[in-house]
Amino acid sequence: MRHSDIRTTMNIYGDAVTEDMLQAHSKIVRLALPTVLNGLIKSLVPEFG
Repeated sequence: MRHSDIRTTMNIYGDAVTEDMLQAHSKIVRLALPTVLNGLIKSLVPEFG
């Protein structure tokens, strides 16, 4: 179900993100980002890779 005002949604669900969830997200980003950036560089500058 969707709320007509994003503030309503954020007031209800905004606190659902715990510190553990934030730490897990940060770890995944740090693991995935180098792979994504490396692939992007190789596709833009083929002689790089």
